[in-house]
Amino acid sequence: MKILLTFFVLFFSSLVFADVYYCIEEKVVGFDNSENMKISSFKPRKFMVDIDFELNKIITDEEDDEFYLGFAYYVSSECLTSKDRIYCINDIGSSFVFNRNTKKFNFSNLYMDNNLTTDDIWMSYGKCSRF
Repeated sequence: MKILLTFFVLFFSSLVFADVYYCIEEKVVGFDNSENMKISSFKPRKFMVDIDFELNKIITDEEDDEFYLGFAYYVSSECLTSKDRIYCINDIGSSFVFNRNTKKFNFSNLYMDNNLTTDDIWMSYGKCSRF
């Protein structure tokens, strides 16, 4: 019983510190792979992200098949916090910066495979609100 109670407390205590945000990109620019890496604007996206300043961790909602953000629980990532900001990068080249006071973010994707034929290279900025 003690083990079950300990697991319950640890599991839910980590959820208490995480905040869920609904984010909207205002502008997305980059290089379009399907257009021979032509400089392009992309359609702004909406997404949800769990941000945990206590554990230095973010998790993005990866249920949408249209695009992949890369901060899923199964992708290794590193985050650092500095005052009111969290800076994160993962093993597949995505980076995310969030300011908890202004609720503004910057996001980028710099994934590169051996043939540079997989993904677009892009960066964006926008604003989030608590969900």
